[in-house]
Amino acid sequence: MNSISYLQKVTEAASDNGEVFKAIFDVSLNATQQMLALNGDFVRTFITAGTTPSAHDVHEQMSAYMQGFERASEYFRNVNELCVKTQAEIASVSAQRAAEVTQALVAQVDNLFQGSPLKTAGIADILKSTLSNAGTACENIINTSREVAESTMTVATQALQTSADASRTSARSARKSA
Repeated sequence: MNSISYLQKVTEAASDNGEVFKAIFDVSLNATQQMLALNGDFVRTFITAGTTPSAHDVHEQMSAYMQGFERASEYFRNVNELCVKTQAEIASVSAQRAAEVTQALVAQVDNLFQGSPLKTAGIADILKSTLSNAGTACENIINTSREVAESTMTVATQALQTSADASRTSARSARKSA
C-alpha cells in the first residue's frame, strides 16, 4: 500500500465518520424538537387547567388532583417513549457504522495477509469470526437494553394507572360518604 492509497483510506474513514456524526446529530435534533413540543404542551395544559378547586368540596379537589396526576403521568410516559425511541435510533446508526468499520478492517487484514508467504489464512478467519461475534454481542446488548427500558416503562405506566384508579375509587367513596 502506498502513501496515496493510505491517505485515501483515511479520507474515506473521516468522511464516513462525518456522515455518522451528522446522522446522530439529526436524530438528537429531532428528539430535542419533540421534547420541546412535549414541554410546551405540558406547560400549556397546566396553565389552562390552573383553576383552584373549592377548599370545602373534597370531590372537586380530588378530581382536580387526579386530572393533574393523569396529565403528569402522560407527560412522563411520552418523555420515556421519546427517550427509548431516540436511544434505539442512535444505537442503530452506531451499530451500522460498527458493521462498516468491521468490514473495512477485515478487508484490510485480508489484504495484509494475501502477500504473505506464511500460512496465515487462519488468522484472518479467526479475526473475522471474533469481530462478527463482537458485533452480535453488541447488537444483543442494545436489544436487551431497549427491552428493559420498554418493560420498565410498561410497569411504571401500569403502576400509575393502578394508583389513578385507586384514587378515583377513594374519591367516589368520599363523595358517597359526604
